[in-house]
Amino acid sequence: MLPQQTFLSSKLPLMCLSFAVLYGCSANAEEASSPFKGSYLGLEGGYATSSPTFESDPYSIDIGGETVPLPGRNDEFDLNGFQGGIHAGYNFISQSSFMIGVEADLTYLGLEDSTQIPVTRIDSVPGTEPFDVSYRSELELEWQSTIRLRTGYVANKTLFYGTAGIAFAGLDWEETATIVDVNGAGGTIVRNHSDRDILIGYALGAGVQHAITPKLSIGASYLYENFGDSDSLPFGHTAPAQRGSIDDLDIHKISLRLTYRFGGD
Repeated sequence: MLPQQTFLSSKLPLMCLSFAVLYGCSANAEEASSPFKGSYLGLEGGYATSSPTFESDPYSIDIGGETVPLPGRNDEFDLNGFQGGIHAGYNFISQSSFMIGVEADLTYLGLEDSTQIPVTRIDSVPGTEPFDVSYRSELELEWQSTIRLRTGYVANKTLFYGTAGIAFAGLDWEETATIVDVNGAGGTIVRNHSDRDILIGYALGAGVQHAITPKLSIGASYLYENFGDSDSLPFGHTAPAQRGSIDDLDIHKISLRLTYRFGGD
């Protein structure tokens, strides 16, 4: 055997071993990569609903120097409609395909509803003409935002995850109260009350995400946000106004999502 052939024969097992090691490392790198790893930005939209109530203790109105008691309030609102916004975050993917990440979102809600209370005739105040009393209340949840942790599992090109964190929402409440002298002698009294508040609560949810390319994925998610109660809302017909609260302030949000990943493999 020639010296060159002898040299190649002695080195061939080592070369084969090196190739196998390199190929194995390349295969492991491909397995460790993920279409969900790294930073991302996306759009989302869907449906949101909430069913809060405005509640108060019995209150009163002042007519002609006389105080007239009225029963407590329990006004129900039905808020539902389209919601849409953006989300952004970062995912860490382990070698065993487990995911942990952080995500923030900002969503336009524009959920609003109003209650119109029928006219109430008051004719029991001594020394005054009969009055009609009515009011209209309007409640709007304008926007919401969350900062959440996410954890889940990647099965090939599909990510299943759960999420929890802090939620914020913008509330706008307005009321117009109208007192009308039935006989026209006392005229009409209109009083407006309003309040704006940023609510803070918690968010829980789950979702699924599927990669359609190495960078682009589609998905769906459900998010429940609970804000408790919003107290000390002004209302009523006296000065200073009585106070009430918006109770059962929670939001159910269902979204379809389109996400672009910036992170490398």
